[in-house]
Amino acid sequence: MKIGLWQLTPIALLLSSALSYAETLEQVCELQVDSNQCPSVEYFLNKPFDAKDEFDKYKLCSEATFDLYKVQKSCEFDKYLAQAQIQFDQYKSEVSKVWDSPTFSSKHSWVSYTPSLEMKREVNFEKNVIKVTTIEGETTSIEELKGAIIQTSTLTIGDAQKNDVFTAELLKSTDVKELSGEPLLPLSNDKKEQEIEIKQAIAQVTITESTDSKGNKVIEAEIPFLPSWLNRKEKRFFESVTTYANKYDLEPEFVLSIIKTESAFDPRATSHIPAFGLMQIVPSSAGLDATSFLYGEQQMLNRDYLFDPVKNIEVGTAYIHLLRSRYFRGIENSENLKYCVTAAYNGGMAPIYRIFGNGSRKKAIAKINQLSPQQVYDTIQRKHSAAETRNYLKKVHNTELKYEQNMI
Repeated sequence: MKIGLWQLTPIALLLSSALSYAETLEQVCELQVDSNQCPSVEYFLNKPFDAKDEFDKYKLCSEATFDLYKVQKSCEFDKYLAQAQIQFDQYKSEVSKVWDSPTFSSKHSWVSYTPSLEMKREVNFEKNVIKVTTIEGETTSIEELKGAIIQTSTLTIGDAQKNDVFTAELLKSTDVKELSGEPLLPLSNDKKEQEIEIKQAIAQVTITESTDSKGNKVIEAEIPFLPSWLNRKEKRFFESVTTYANKYDLEPEFVLSIIKTESAFDPRATSHIPAFGLMQIVPSSAGLDATSFLYGEQQMLNRDYLFDPVKNIEVGTAYIHLLRSRYFRGIENSENLKYCVTAAYNGGMAPIYRIFGNGSRKKAIAKINQLSPQQVYDTIQRKHSAAETRNYLKKVHNTELKYEQNMI
């Protein structure tokens, strides 16, 4: 879930609006706002507007005026995010002075540097490896690298969040009290078995040595996820996925496919969009819509929801439910509905309304109902302007097929 209106320049926003032909809350309801708004307000103002008649328009605009005030209160969190990004950018600059090609945490991998910036630890949930790298190869032993791998393998989700610079700054700013004590890696619940598994993993370590462009002797130690870890990586979330999928009448395989595509089941996944958690919730867009459904009013997500894997699944499935039951209500074929929901989860509703209905929700749904699932899928692949969304739809669809065939 990545594309946000606030990431566009004012000119791009104007062009985007003109191209989509979709009327927004701000346009129809003539909402009065300052010119420089935070992401939460931008998202709210640019939501597609769809009223049945003049009375419905009056009702919706009255509600929008009141909701706008509540959404504006969410700007405080957006300020925290902006401050965290500033701190993170400064940190990246410092790391780049020391490392030849530095990497940082993403939605698929956790990366942390020691205070001296001489050692880097990484857990990559997409490649299923743990890596520890040092640029002080002359003074760092292989045993020290192995020790760092062992330490990394026993981190909790909360430990990992506190050791990621961007997330740590956000935790500090928002005063989050509780973090998950569950293990970052899918370890056994049995302590003795944990120790055996870690020893087995360390026995498979591979060492690579090189010299970077700065003249540093670089040593990298890497271990693969054990088969038992791979087996548990997804299964440890099956119960929560099934619970909320059943609650919102979703196929568990579909929810699992979204999670696998969004975060590769990295429970502390944070991208600098920013989006959080297994289902990559963007607080100022999907988060606002989900809270409106869960709590009866739009508000910024409780901060703990951003960092707790189970709560993240609750919010993500609630948002999928909203896409199905509100934004694409009326689509008759379940496969057609799924393709539209999948694309919108990544790229928003407006492009789908534009592709099938020149920006009109009603026209789009009417057109979609005239097409076969293959035609809907092909049309999105052919006409959606974002390559990321086209690839996202393809990946989620193929992953779900594999789940259904028990190939994953």
